[in-house]
Amino acid sequence: MTEAESDLPIYVSWIGTTDIYCMESWRVTEGLDPAPDNSSRLTVPFKEEPGLNGPIRTFTDNKKFSKIYLLASKEYESISSQVKDWICRGTKSKCQIINTPVEDPTSYDEVYKALDKFLSKYWSADTASRFVFNLTPGTPAMQAILFYMSQVRYSGGKTYRTVPQKYARNNKQILEVTAPFSLKPDLYLNTQTECPQSDEIEKVIELYAPVKAINILLLGESGVGKSSAAEKIHYRCGGKKDNFITANCAELAAGDANMFRAELFGAKKGSFTGCTEDKTGLFEQAQNGTIFLDEVAEIPLPSQSVLLRALQNKEIMSIGSKKEVRLNNVRVISATNHNLLEDVKNGKFREDLYYRLAMCSITLPNLREIACTNREYFRQLVTTILNDLKKEDSKLKDTDFKLTQDAWDCLLSSQWPGNIRQLRHVLLLSTVYALNTGKSEINGKIISLHLSKVTTVSSSSSPADDFIPNDLNQWLAEQKDKIIKNALKLTRDNTSKAAKILGMNEQTLYSYLKKAK
Repeated sequence: MTEAESDLPIYVSWIGTTDIYCMESWRVTEGLDPAPDNSSRLTVPFKEEPGLNGPIRTFTDNKKFSKIYLLASKEYESISSQVKDWICRGTKSKCQIINTPVEDPTSYDEVYKALDKFLSKYWSADTASRFVFNLTPGTPAMQAILFYMSQVRYSGGKTYRTVPQKYARNNKQILEVTAPFSLKPDLYLNTQTECPQSDEIEKVIELYAPVKAINILLLGESGVGKSSAAEKIHYRCGGKKDNFITANCAELAAGDANMFRAELFGAKKGSFTGCTEDKTGLFEQAQNGTIFLDEVAEIPLPSQSVLLRALQNKEIMSIGSKKEVRLNNVRVISATNHNLLEDVKNGKFREDLYYRLAMCSITLPNLREIACTNREYFRQLVTTILNDLKKEDSKLKDTDFKLTQDAWDCLLSSQWPGNIRQLRHVLLLSTVYALNTGKSEINGKIISLHLSKVTTVSSSSSPADDFIPNDLNQWLAEQKDKIIKNALKLTRDNTSKAAKILGMNEQTLYSYLKKAK
């Protein structure tokens, strides 16, 4: 295959009845076949003209392809060679008939299995962006399954439908189908497992992340590990180190609109003031990899429309260029600590962009929630951080640090307003302190000492040290109610777990909640 051919698109569609009728009409008109019993359905005499030769030739007569794949059900297997000859009359592209075992073309199961077998053989991540799927030929089952497979399981290409000449608008008979496969994230944002930091990410890696057409949105407080989760998804799905590209949207948005576009999509030298050389955008750098849009909520509204168009069309254009660049299998992962649904309601974030980014959403838990609901995972997290610290600093690598029980108690009972970032800093300071005092054991006093050193912004609602309530009993009742509500929130209304955290009998907690109603 020449270099030019390797850039050409790859056509895929089923063979449908309209294409068969056009072929048979032409063959009868040409005297190649006698008129069949159902000749009333045929157009005789048939005039072979562009746009009138059926859905397949409407497409293939006008465009060049490196390969044309036509899938045939058992019904058309006997005449598939005639179909190939008919299609080749309008194209010089190589055409191949794929005879499938589909006996019932209305069976979604049969169609799915046949398509999966075909695509697993001929589709690849390297060629995915070149695939063109014509959804018009075939039964509704064939159309629906082809749309699904081309957008989800074997994604990266484009889908189209063809319309008869009489229904064409502005003489366009080939129309792109761009309806996305997405679920409204607000339907499942709160459906988490006990340990979403591990289990939810694993589920995404297994089911959704390998399909780069599915955009992933990571939500959660600052410091919960959204960047680490994005990298984990990328590398576990076979990504390379040099094509995981991070775009800090807060930094990019700090400049003007031209700078924002230039950073993401590139720019030609001299295309705007200050652009002194050609610039390759971050999206293009992420070809066949992942772009991580961190702090995506910080993108100003005018620039959100630019990002939306790129995600919709899967194409970008550098400032000052007239050539569009196709995005080849770019996985888009976004992250924010904002409540984007609230931002949408308040007009701060485009709803259409939100649903583009949030085809698959995960809310990462804060560290205090992990400590309350899954202590085993919390311990694993601490151990992982300690091991990472030893790898990062030569002074720590030869020491096997151990935490005493009171150190674990101190870690588990902390509120961790800075989340994993704060935990990492506390452990780093504690290991250095222990090392410099000739110890490999870290106790509760060492942890407490460095918890006080790693400070975070405290809530303005916290009472001052000299605060005295007007009604002590009422204030204590309010604080008790607030703490119980927090415990229930952390455990997702699991009264058994909440009672355990609070050190209460579950029946006592249940009675309290009943009276509070």
